[in-house]
Amino acid sequence: MEELLKFYVDKAATKNYQRIIPDTGKFFGVPLPILRVIAAEVGIFIQKESTKTKLLLETIWTEGSFEARQIAGKCLEKFGPKNPKICLDFVSSVLPDLDNWAVCDNLAMCGVEPIVYSNPELILPLSEKWSKSENK
Repeated sequence: MEELLKFYVDKAATKNYQRIIPDTGKFFGVPLPILRVIAAEVGIFIQKESTKTKLLLETIWTEGSFEARQIAGKCLEKFGPKNPKICLDFVSSVLPDLDNWAVCDNLAMCGVEPIVYSNPELILPLSEKWSKSENK
């Protein structure tokens, strides 16, 4: 993953990330359109190989960069409604790692929001649990 991300580094994207997401830890500066393409490909794979989803998502996420975490979140958008338990378990497991608004927003909009429409009964208990957590 790291080699792929290094290949697509863009200095303008790097400056932009530093400007709008000042809390971003590790990042390469890969433009968002490229991240979307990579996430779409990962998303296709996990839909075909759902038994490997958990391991793949954890591997991508633990790479630790802003871009890897964006990819992990974005690839859930089409996967989540058909596999809500896997998706929500993953999102729940990575919440302690959130360190900036952009990764949090991406997980919410791509990992959780699509499930709200297909399985709203799964979201309410999690929302209550997350909102009561001391770890904001």
